Order: sequence, then C-alpha cells, then structure tokens
Amino acid sequence: MAKAKKFKLYTDSRRFLALGSKSSNPAVVLFGKLVGLLFNFFYRVGYSLVVAVKAVAAFFYLVGDGLVKSLLKIFSAARGDFIKTAKTLPRRLKNLSTKHFAQSLGVFLAVALAGWAIIGIFKYMESALEAKDQVMSSAQSGGRYLEQAVADIQNRNLASAQDKLSLAIKFFSQSRSDLSGQNILLGQVVKVLPQGRDATALLQSAELVARAAQDMVDFQEAAGQLHISAAGMVSQNQQNGAILTELETAFSRAQSNLNKAAGLIANVDPASVPQQYQKSFIAVQQNLQVFKLTLNGAARVFSLARNIISGQKNILILFENNNELRPTGGFMGTFGSLQTQDGQIQQMNVSSIYDLDGQLKDIIQPPLPIAAVTDRWYLRDSNWFADFPASARKISEFYQKEGGQNPDIIVAMTPDLIVDWLKISGPVQMPKYGVTLTADNFVEQTQAITTISDNMPTNSPKQMLADFVPVLLQKISSADKNSLLAYLAALQQNLASKQIAVYSSDPGLEKQIQTFNWGGNLWDTDSDYLMLLDSNLGATKTSLAVSEDAELTSNIGVDGTVTDQLKITRTNHNPNNPDNSNVSYLRVYVPAGSTLISSTGFEKRDLQYSDKLEYQIDSDVNNIVKNSVTENLTGTTIGLESGKTFFGNWITIDPGESTTTTLVYKLPFKLNNLDHFSLMVQKQMGAVNNNLTWSVNYAGRKVLWQNFKPSKQATAAQTSDIIIDKDYLMGMVLEK
Repeated sequence: MAKAKKFKLYTDSRRFLALGSKSSNPAVVLFGKLVGLLFNFFYRVGYSLVVAVKAVAAFFYLVGDGLVKSLLKIFSAARGDFIKTAKTLPRRLKNLSTKHFAQSLGVFLAVALAGWAIIGIFKYMESALEAKDQVMSSAQSGGRYLEQAVADIQNRNLASAQDKLSLAIKFFSQSRSDLSGQNILLGQVVKVLPQGRDATALLQSAELVARAAQDMVDFQEAAGQLHISAAGMVSQNQQNGAILTELETAFSRAQSNLNKAAGLIANVDPASVPQQYQKSFIAVQQNLQVFKLTLNGAARVFSLARNIISGQKNILILFENNNELRPTGGFMGTFGSLQTQDGQIQQMNVSSIYDLDGQLKDIIQPPLPIAAVTDRWYLRDSNWFADFPASARKISEFYQKEGGQNPDIIVAMTPDLIVDWLKISGPVQMPKYGVTLTADNFVEQTQAITTISDNMPTNSPKQMLADFVPVLLQKISSADKNSLLAYLAALQQNLASKQIAVYSSDPGLEKQIQTFNWGGNLWDTDSDYLMLLDSNLGATKTSLAVSEDAELTSNIGVDGTVTDQLKITRTNHNPNNPDNSNVSYLRVYVPAGSTLISSTGFEKRDLQYSDKLEYQIDSDVNNIVKNSVTENLTGTTIGLESGKTFFGNWITIDPGESTTTTLVYKLPFKLNNLDHFSLMVQKQMGAVNNNLTWSVNYAGRKVLWQNFKPSKQATAAQTSDIIIDKDYLMGMVLEK
C-alpha cells in the first residue's frame, strides 16, 4: 500500500511537470519544472529526515525566503498567461489540491518553521542571558547605593545621601531598561511571563523607594532651615512661607512614590524570588506596607501642622490648672495671646485672666452651678461645656467681649506638657525671680501664678511665666536628635491623653483637628456612651488628689432592653485640712434619650441667681435650661447637651473620705436577636486617676465577635478593667 502511495505521488508530480512543459510561456515551464523537483525533494526530505535538524532548518529558512520571493516574481510574470489559459488552469489547480501535495507542502512548512523557531530561540536565549547579567549587576549596584544612602541619612550626612540616592535611582532605572532589552519581542515576552512582570515590578518599586528617600532628604534639608527659638519658628535665608511650601512639595512627592512602590511590591509573588531570599522578601513586603501607612499618617500630621502654622494667625493659649478641674481641663487663671506669621511670633502677651474679666461690662447669667462661685459669667468660667469646640466658641465670644481679638486658633493646655518637657530639658533657672523651675515644682509654681503673690509685685507671677516660655523654647531648639524625638513624643502623649486640645475657627482645619481626636469633641455613637465630667466649684485646688473609680454594669434583657447601673466612688487623698474639701458638680453624659430610673448618694444644693442683677441671657445656656428638668427629691438635673443626655448633681468629699453615688438608667434602644453592642468611653480633658470597670450581662445570648479582651469572663457575662487615660471604643456582636 505504501509503495502504491509513493508511486501515485511520483506520478502526480510528473503529470504536473508535463502540464507545465506544454505551456508556451518559458516562465510557466520553469515554474512547473521547479515545483515538480521540489515535490520530489521535499517528499524525500519529509519521509527520510536524513539531514540534521539544525542544517535542514537553516537551509529551508533561506530556501523558503527565496522561494517566496521567486514565487511572487513568477506569479507576477505568469499572471497574463494564466488568464489566457483559463481552460487549463482548473486542471492545474486540481493537481495542487490533491491530498499528497498538501501533505508534502505541510511537511515543508513545518520543518521550515521549526528551523526558524530553533534559530530564533537560541538567539533570544543568548540575549536573555546577557540581559540577566546586566540586570543583576545594575540592581545590585543600586541596592548597595541605597543602603549607603540610608546610612548617610541616619548620620545626617544629607549631601552624601543625595549623591548615593541619585546613583541608586540611576542603576535601578538601568536595570529596568536592561530587563526590557533592546529587542522588542524579548521585551514583550518579559512582560507576559509572571517572573518577568514580577522582576519589572521589583525594580520599579526599588527605584520608587529610592526616589521617596531622596524626597525625604529634600524635606529634611528644607526643614533644617527652620529653627525653634524664643521667637517661635524662624529661618535665616528665606521666608518661612516659602520653606513650608517646599516642605509640603517634598513630602507629597515622597508619599506618592512610596505608595506606588508599596502597591507594586504587594503584587509580587514571593515564589518569583530565589528561595534563599523569600523570607527576607516577605519581610520587605510587610515593612514597606508599614512604612506606607506611617508616612501617610505623618503626611496627615504635617498637613495639619502646616495649616495651623501657615499665614497670619491670632492664637489664644489658655493655661488651665487641672488641680482645679473644669470641663475643658481646669480653671483658666492665665492666658497667652500670640500673633504669628508662618510660625514666627510677631507679638506675645501672657497675663492674668482677671485682667480681661475686669473689662467685661455685660452682666451675663451663668449656668446655674457656676452661681456657687460667682453671680456673673466671665471668661474664666466660660469653658463650661463638655464639648471643647462648644466651649471654645464661648471662650472666643467672651474674649472678644473683654477686648481681645477674634482668635483663629484656641489651645487649652494643662501643666502636664510643661512638666513632661522639663523632665527632658532639666531645670530652667529664672534668676530674675529667684526661682528654678523643675518638673517637681512647676505645678506648684503654676498655682502660684494664678493668684497674686504677697512676695511679688502685681502681675509678676504672670510675667515670670511669660519669661519662662521663651527660655524653654530655646532649650528645645538646641536639643539633640534623641531629645527632640522625646519632646515630640511627650507632645503626642499629652494630645492623646487630652491634656491639650486645639480648636480652629476655620471649619476645614477644625475637621482635620477632630480627625486626630485633638479637638476634645464629643463623638457620636449608635450604642452605649459614657463620659464623667467633674467641675471643681469649691474654689480649692484639690482635684489631682481625688481618685475616681467607676463601675458600669450593662444588663441586656430578654427583649433586648439595656439597663445600665453606674456606681462612682470618689476618694479625697488630700491632707486633713478644712481647705482641702473637694466640692464638685458631676455630670454624667450618656446616649441621648436615656431614661433615669434612680440616683442616690448625691448632695442636693439649692442655688439661686442674684435678684439684684439684670442679666443678659446666653442663648446656649438657655437652650440647655429649656431641655432640662431637676428632680425635687434628689436634686439631680436631667438635661440635653451636645447630642447627649446628662445627669448632673453635687458631690462633696472631705479630706481622707470617700463617697459613692449610683445612677440607674435605661438606654434608648433595644438589641435585635443578632446585633452589635458597644461602649464609647470618653476621657475628660485634664482628668487623671480615673478608672472604669465595665461588666456586661447577656443571658440567653452568645458573643460572636469582640474587639477587646475581658479581664473576667463567665457563661453569659464578662468584665473589663480600664484606666481612663484616653478615649476608648469597645464593642461586641451578640446573637440570641
């Protein structure tokens, strides 16, 4: 059978040759002869495979190329003859469409294509190996320069770091160019293969990290032009505003580059990295994400700081003594007013708040509890509201009534920050006043500043504070790197613990401040809420020695009703002295709409406004009064303020004594069969020594999830212990 097929194929080729020889056109005759010869040749080649693959491939690569060109010329020359011989053309085409002709042609094309592919693969393999060596060499060089740049940055050798970073960027960029290759097809192959894509992403990420580092060097160089001094933030060579713009530009570039780098490297498969480096690579992936988050957070802080500093600002600083605790931190005995231009102090004044209060002509009716210490409302008592922005607006209103300029920024701070800074700086000598201020005696001296001393001329204590601030700023400006970081850490800690709060009259800036929880605002919540707010209205500086331990028990009923029982034990640790009694008006803030069931342990006081004065009614106080009721039996006031219900009453504690008060109230919502239950605890500004134990009883339900670890746990109950040193949000998901 095989012999018959061979004979038929041979006969067909001879017949085709004979048909070609009958033509009157020499070109057609030549074409026929050539095709017949090629049939026999490629048939034998296709079945014998005698010649080596590489030689055959190379030969047919060349022959095929020449054949195509020849065929084009032949077909062009024979075009007219084929038209004339249309009758014979179908027969010729019929021979071309035979099965054996197709097989022979297929063998030829397959061998030719394989030969071309083999030669091409060898060429591309050679190119790839060369590119690999170039890529590895450039990438390693870039990595070495990047490491050296980091060391230079740590040693504050910024000029050398910039040179190293430029070289690192150059080599990483060269690596990517080498990886893509000069050959277009090789570059496309690299892009398609996963390993190629990962390699490109790694190199691009490394380049972006180097660029981000260079941007941060630029940031440090610009920041180095600014110095903290007695005059605030100053620069030698140019205006602060231009430097702040330069800082913002550099930081923005660094943030953008690092975010892109983190995104690229996050998508790289660790399997693409050599096995011995995979653990290190995974660590790099994770660390770069941490760096990204850190830099993004720092960018938000920088943006906030820049907005606070930039431009012309009137800043009002309130020094609040938290040993005489008030809603926003303490009694405001001293204030400082600053006019700044891009962080540089143009004018500063520190004075007694009584100097301003003496200017007030209006007779304004105060909130009723303040009537325990004064029959009129002044600036010194205007920080009455639990929400600091609400208090700040009222402070600004009084400040302007008493002759001050409308403040752009209001800062309330307790002595705690200065005490923490004195722990870092060491003693500050004030020879003019014969005093050395230290972390141990600053609070005592601050208390003296709030009153007129018999040993000093009028207002000298305030002037001593005014003279002290520039000296402390000068010490901070000359601090080394570690000390400067310690100062910043202390500032951050005091902001978090709400010993400092900031308010801006600009709504956009105020929103930024609240985002960082630096604004002392009351947070909205759709579940349980608690804030204990003490106002020391006994004219005694006793608050720091009073501890407060609260026990909150949340009982979840079968129908989803939640009833809270709050027990507050306050202990006065002051020495046994009649002047050391602590008299406070306590307000407990809970979710709006909560219903008071009972209150015990409070001291009922009947306060009245003076009937000899014609008062102006404050609209904010009047709104609270209109939304408040007072129980006749206990004297507990139930009111609404800043979107919260509050229960307010008096507590008096003698030295060495303790008192316990209890409130029971029902929350204004019910839990569903599957629902979340949370408690937002907000710390009072300036408060210390406050603790909370929160117990939740959820019989008939089970906890599916929670974001805190309880100190005690039972079958259907759990307890958590909290030191109220900042704001907390604790939540769980319960299923019935």
